[in-house]
Amino acid sequence: MAAQFMTGTPEEELERLMQEVPGFHVRKSGIAVSRLQSKKGEMTCGKMVPLSELTAIFALEIGEISLTARMEHLTAKPPVSFFLPGHKERFCSIWKGHGLAADLDAMCAAVYLLSADLFLYKRAVSAIETDMIRFRDIFIRGVDLRGYILFHTAKGLYCGTKSLSLSELTDPELVDDEVFGLIIAAFLIRRYGKTVLETERREIKR
Repeated sequence: MAAQFMTGTPEEELERLMQEVPGFHVRKSGIAVSRLQSKKGEMTCGKMVPLSELTAIFALEIGEISLTARMEHLTAKPPVSFFLPGHKERFCSIWKGHGLAADLDAMCAAVYLLSADLFLYKRAVSAIETDMIRFRDIFIRGVDLRGYILFHTAKGLYCGTKSLSLSELTDPELVDDEVFGLIIAAFLIRRYGKTVLETERREIKR
């Protein structure tokens, strides 16, 4: 049985949901993020769809009003993938030389989230190898709620298991704006690959 660290706190139910056995079926209140093939020309032939447009496309395809409303705030702001202090440096230090994973996009999305929070990064860095992430060796005791959500979302994107329900993802009291932005960016990386991080620089230079 998985250890319970949030018992007796407002986050107890969130922890229970995140520790459910993999292999779930999507319910009406949940979403599944898969690595769908992008349309021809979206990320190829030297033409990249801007990050803000990828976010809008993603929201449209999900079609959930509550999620779309929150994502509109992202598309209204300048596109920034690395907005937390030291995130870009931590990501690049891990990602340099990582090209051996069977599913490179899944690994990239996970590393992106694991490197966003400094405390989580320190716990995870030794478990990230050139071709895999040993999640079982990442001990997150002591991490705050933000790091906890980032860890389980990273694990969900990497392993293909459940991470957050729709109601949790759209609840600003559980998932604040910064974490929400990181999660959406990770969803896009999982779908389109590391190229998503390149679209930010190209869009800002316009």
